[in-house]
Amino acid sequence: MNRYPLLVAGFVGMVGLHLSTASAEAVLLQFDYTGTLNSVPAVLSGDFSIGDAFTYSYIVDTAAPLTGGAVTAAPGFADYAATTMNATAGGFSASAASVKVRITNDFTIDSYNAFHDSPVTTAGVPSGFTFSGVEVLFQDFSGAALPDTQLIVDPAILLGMPTRLFKLTFFQPGSQTTFQAFGAFNSITATVVPAPGAATVLFAAVFPMNRRRRKTM
Repeated sequence: MNRYPLLVAGFVGMVGLHLSTASAEAVLLQFDYTGTLNSVPAVLSGDFSIGDAFTYSYIVDTAAPLTGGAVTAAPGFADYAATTMNATAGGFSASAASVKVRITNDFTIDSYNAFHDSPVTTAGVPSGFTFSGVEVLFQDFSGAALPDTQLIVDPAILLGMPTRLFKLTFFQPGSQTTFQAFGAFNSITATVVPAPGAATVLFAAVFPMNRRRRKTM
């Protein structure tokens, strides 16, 4: 039994839908993240600036089988397969066919991490650098945020975790050094992937501009 009921709100001309469990009535959900960069290393400042907008998205099947780990209480982890990653930040963009969503439930840390799991097509990589990765990461170091490693479908749970990061990583071959830019979220939405011509928002979690926590590393 899924602990996160799916409450689907219909817009004008559409009928609301209630899914009692992710497994009983499986759907495809598109997760969309928006925000702005709040930490940029000096070596990347010619290509990225604090305040640059970023986006990140992928699609997950609520009935997707585990690809690693198990649905379990602490300690443990579970990996779920997602698809169709797209990311942008400033003039940079990246896309990948597959994504791994890893949920960790431990005695001292709970986390949700989504990152590409296949070759990535990029544009706008800074000169002198190679692309290493782009991901979203949510963590709670109390170990009390999640009861188990079941797939999360409600963005409000993610925004309830104290650590919330967008991470963009590049490698500089000349110095053999990795550099990361970080971003803070403005909003996260999970939308049912609809039939052509329809659009249904499943969940929306908005983090107001003047209240979001800014994380720098």
